[in-house]
Amino acid sequence: MVEALGAGIEGLAEGDRIFAASPHTSHSVFRPSRCFCMKLGDGISDEQAVFIRMSLITLAALCRADIRAGEWLGVGGLGAITQPVFSRYLTIQGAGSGICL
Repeated sequence: MVEALGAGIEGLAEGDRIFAASPHTSHSVFRPSRCFCMKLGDGISDEQAVFIRMSLITLAALCRADIRAGEWLGVGGLGAITQPVFSRYLTIQGAGSGICL
């Protein structure tokens, strides 16, 4: 949750619930221009929001893999959170199939 804003920060307000790609701490100070940051909608609970980072890591890895239609992909280390992201990404990309190892 945004507790305070520095001068010139736009698009955020005190009290906004956010996700920020910052270190794992209870509090973090960062510049939104230098750190990925997004507001959390009212439809996203705190319990759901804790999984955003893992999902983004999975998506980044899959994007770098450059999967093409009809290709197969095997991925190790996927858990209960990242496996659905993996499956959905393959469907969206029109890729063949994936194997979670």
